[in-house]
Amino acid sequence: MKKLENPDLSIDELVVETQNKVKEVKKEIKQRKAEEKERKYAEKTNKETYNDSKN
Repeated sequence: MKKLENPDLSIDELVVETQNKVKEVKKEIKQRKAEEKERKYAEKTNKETYNDSKN
């Protein structure tokens, strides 16, 4: 697809560019998962704290 947009790019450059993009996306996904996990843990902790304070 990119080759059509920029015919000056070599196949190797295209491969490297694609690999870098994949790494970037994987990093973002990993970060989102970590944030989600953190958020769920915080919610769980808040519920436990709330329940403890009710007792």
